[in-house]
Amino acid sequence: MPRCEPCAHRAGWGEGARPGEVRCLGCGVRRFQHYGAVRPPGLAHVLVPSARRRGVADRVAARSIGLAVALTAPRRGTAPLPPDPGRPGPP
Repeated sequence: MPRCEPCAHRAGWGEGARPGEVRCLGCGVRRFQHYGAVRPPGLAHVLVPSARRRGVADRVAARSIGLAVALTAPRRGTAPLPPDPGRPGPP
């Protein structure tokens, strides 16, 4: 298998074999420009989780936010985390 050499595609782009296809004149890599997203026809199905799963997700999100706030908030005398040994206490 031939080794791929890095190419910054500075040689320019030329027309490819198919409509909407261009090729790098330096390395030959193909790029497609005129295509839409691949999507099945019709609207996507709506998925609604059960009430139990929604409640679990809400609790997990609240806990994650609470932990993030507790870990990043300035520490005060009522901080839920013990103070660092090398950091002075509140004024």
